Amino acid sequence: MVESIAAASIVYSQAQTQQAVSISLMKDAMDTQSEAAAQLLRSLDAALTGLGQNIDMMA
Repeated sequence: MVESIAAASIVYSQAQTQQAVSISLMKDAMDTQSEAAAQLLRSLDAALTGLGQNIDMMA
């Protein structure tokens, strides 16, 4: 009986640790993607600055 309780406790502890690591990795991945999206939006904004300010004319 004691061995099964100890084994269950170990399994539960390992599952909690694995879940905590998985959540941490997911948060890091989400932060990376968020920064990449923000950088993409900044580059698009820079590319569109001055758009429509000049007119090309042919004689």
